[in-house]
Amino acid sequence: MANLTVVVGAPSMVAALPAGQVVVVEADIELARALKRELQELGALDRVLIAAEVLTADYNQPVLWFRFNDSRLNGPWPLDHWQGKYPNLVVQQVEERTGRSLAEVLDVWEKQMPVELGDQQLLMITLVLSQGDALATLAGCGKWLRHVNSVQFNHPASCFSTQETMGSWLSQRGFCPPHGKSLCWQRDPLYTLRFELEESREKIMQMEEQLSYQAVHILLAKNNSQEVTAERDNLHIEKEILLTEKHELAEQVGALSQQLDDLAHERDTRTAERDNLHIEKEILLTEKQELAEQVGALSQQLDDLAHERDTRTAERDNLHIEKEILLTEKQELAVQQEDIKAINSATHNRNKKYKHHPHAHLLEEKYNLPIITSETHEDKFYKFAKKETFASAMKLIAFYLPQFHPFEENNQWWGKGFTEWTNVGKAKPLFDGHYQPHCPIHLGYYDLRITENMIEQAKLAKNYGISGFAYYVYWFNGKTIMETPLENMLKEPKVDIPFCITWANENWTRRWDGQEEDILISQKHSLADSMEFLKHMQKYFLDNRYICHENKPIIIIYRADIIPDISLTIKHWREMAVEMGFAGLYLVAAQTFGIKDPTDLGFDAAVEFPPHDVHSKDVQEIHTGINNEFTGCIYDYREIVSNKLNDSDPAYNQHYTCMFGWDNVARKEKQGNIFSMFSLGSYQNWLHNNLSKTIKMATNKINYPLISFVNAWNEWAEGTHLEPDQAFGYGYLESTHAILKKFNGPTSFYKLLTEQLDPRQGNRKPRRICIIIHCYYIDVFEKIYRAITLHINMNEVDLYVTTDSIEKAMQIKAITNESIITIAPNHGRDILPFINFLRSLKIAEIEYQISLKLHTKKSEYRSDGHILLEKNLNNLVSNTAMKIVEQNFQENPKLGLIVSDVCFIEHKTNDGERMIFNEHLIKEICDKIGMEFKESKFPVGSMFWYRQSALMRLIDIDSSHFHPEIGLPDGTAAHAIERLFSEIVKFEGYDTLEI
Repeated sequence: MANLTVVVGAPSMVAALPAGQVVVVEADIELARALKRELQELGALDRVLIAAEVLTADYNQPVLWFRFNDSRLNGPWPLDHWQGKYPNLVVQQVEERTGRSLAEVLDVWEKQMPVELGDQQLLMITLVLSQGDALATLAGCGKWLRHVNSVQFNHPASCFSTQETMGSWLSQRGFCPPHGKSLCWQRDPLYTLRFELEESREKIMQMEEQLSYQAVHILLAKNNSQEVTAERDNLHIEKEILLTEKHELAEQVGALSQQLDDLAHERDTRTAERDNLHIEKEILLTEKQELAEQVGALSQQLDDLAHERDTRTAERDNLHIEKEILLTEKQELAVQQEDIKAINSATHNRNKKYKHHPHAHLLEEKYNLPIITSETHEDKFYKFAKKETFASAMKLIAFYLPQFHPFEENNQWWGKGFTEWTNVGKAKPLFDGHYQPHCPIHLGYYDLRITENMIEQAKLAKNYGISGFAYYVYWFNGKTIMETPLENMLKEPKVDIPFCITWANENWTRRWDGQEEDILISQKHSLADSMEFLKHMQKYFLDNRYICHENKPIIIIYRADIIPDISLTIKHWREMAVEMGFAGLYLVAAQTFGIKDPTDLGFDAAVEFPPHDVHSKDVQEIHTGINNEFTGCIYDYREIVSNKLNDSDPAYNQHYTCMFGWDNVARKEKQGNIFSMFSLGSYQNWLHNNLSKTIKMATNKINYPLISFVNAWNEWAEGTHLEPDQAFGYGYLESTHAILKKFNGPTSFYKLLTEQLDPRQGNRKPRRICIIIHCYYIDVFEKIYRAITLHINMNEVDLYVTTDSIEKAMQIKAITNESIITIAPNHGRDILPFINFLRSLKIAEIEYQISLKLHTKKSEYRSDGHILLEKNLNNLVSNTAMKIVEQNFQENPKLGLIVSDVCFIEHKTNDGERMIFNEHLIKEICDKIGMEFKESKFPVGSMFWYRQSALMRLIDIDSSHFHPEIGLPDGTAAHAIERLFSEIVKFEGYDTLEI
């Protein structure tokens, strides 16, 4: 028996296709072509026929094909057919098509896809309907209908208006209706047997006619010669044979009749069993009702007893009330005293923690501003926590050093038993507060020759969201060192984490700097050596854990600039990768020793490699107790993070990398370089910024994977490691997981985000009105969106949204699919994303007629925080407000700003509190943009309608004014710029209107 599955409406994935012979009929021509290409790549076209057709009852029948915003309803039915059930349905396209019957398609399959069917009565067809007019599809089956064994409706809407007719049509042709919620109609086996019986009878009748015809010929030839007589005898023999076959067929008919009777008997038996079960069910329901009544009576008794108990309890409690009041008053006095002590202590610790922050003066006793709760992690010890794993399209890879085991060369160079731990354990602090030595926990001072340690590292990394390791490989002109851990990893699939390779292709020196002095083992680069290196890497590439992009193994070269004939080397490398069975290589150049643009060297991308190319001044003067023999440098970790947050994006493909508090004192002792004042919060700001930039880099980029890096998993001798230590515990991993969770999203959403229709990218014309919303709180965004859609025609609006996580972006897309979303760190609150947005409009040469700026303001530290949003929305977004806005912007070309009158307040009160924290920043920013500040009013909450040209001076403000967040409610660059909006508008020659 041969099986054939006919699928009407292509599935979303090839993996959803059933096994065996398949015919896929898809009305969407592009989707059918895409499916065919994917099948061709998989080598599956020998069993699957793709037909891009609209199915009708007859061939060459004209039909209109409607496309809706809900693709499940695409088909021959117009909009009014669905609107009762789907009120939000919108017609996107109407096509004139010529329909074909399913019989025509199956005839093509029979010719193009021959299979060994034998007698075609043995062909069984499963028909899966997910698209189009189901009744027309079935009516067009023709001769093939008798082979249809089951009909499955994958989408009930495919037979929405013909359900009764469909049921009648299928029942008349021997199909059994579905049970329960099932939408699968099966061919009645009794019907099938009757069909086969009729087929057998027809064959017997045909044979009888053939015998009668032969008998006539025998009678006509009975007077012929002896030769004719012999022929007659032969015909008699054939007749006997045919009579025997007739007898055998009759026996088969009898057997089939017996099977029919047996099935009918079995059906009657099961029907009787079903009726008995129904009777038992009724009995059980009756017993259940009786028990419920008994429970009700007992519950009433219980309530009565409980009431009596509560009455007595109340009497007892009243006796204790006076005693409790007195005790409470006593305790409150004690608590107040403790609170005063705690506040003084917390204030002291907070001011100490942010002693060197640019806004530290605002925490001093003179101002004593509070710190709002921040999402970043505190600097403390974190215990291990089991995390919910996620499979995000955004990947974070950690560089991995395999030197934590003894090997021959290190024994010769440094002494017997030397490992990286030898340096780590002997490090000493060199100034007050210097964190040394770094002492590992979890695995302790592990040995990487023991594969169980690598298995546990993989589990720990994956638990906290790390996507893979970039193992360093040390190849020196045909010789490898410290490769044992990697070779063990290849042999042990339980080291269950993806990986790629970083070739550390510099000299090994006694100074740990890769330079030309005190060389222990040198590189001797040549074209031949490079070819041998790639051959050696083949065993890693072929491992199913190796990280590839578009079937290209990812490989990082640490010193691309010292490889001679690099262009020719890369050409040969790519050819060798193809010979290995890959599509090529994805080559990444580490940005070390001055390397910037990788395309100059022929690479696909660059990867940052801090502390290379990070910038900070030496800050030894702010530290105390510095060792007199120290000759190294001390840098400010917060300053390099601030600078990295302000870096612009290059035109070439770049992957971003962050690090922890890099400190190589363990290796270089008193000559080391140290990045002090590290905090988990600053690291999180850096990582969040890198992941946001990765999304931005992927937008309209070709051949760019969503991958970011961290330096490192286990660089213990350089003080930068994700692995837990005695100071922070699992804090490095915990803070990393918290940021990765913000970017947890499927590939499909990232694709939607990077390919969204954005006028700034030139893939859609801008509309008349622009609304820009910064979303930090989703619940407030929903409230804002309801308000604007109630009063503004969204068909005239381009809605831009900036937010700080993929999780929020997915929620925003669920609320409004028309939004154009940008992921940005919560750096500069709503102000810096707004300035960057204005800058993007200028670059794209887009100017909107009118624009509205909003953000999800809560200001929970203020008692009236929620009222600010209400006041702004009520005055700026209403039917009356919209008429005023439209009329005034049209009639007054010098109108630059429209603000809510109740939120437009004076710069200074009698005590000057609205300016006291911001005066120095306002002066600094005004100097930057070339204007003089004059006190007047400002829009509190930074929500307003504006003319784009009136605020373009803002783009002269770069992100260097915005320092990493510590949660201040005032005194930051965002607060200073809030006080400048109306003054900038006035300086540009525009007016401000209060409504």
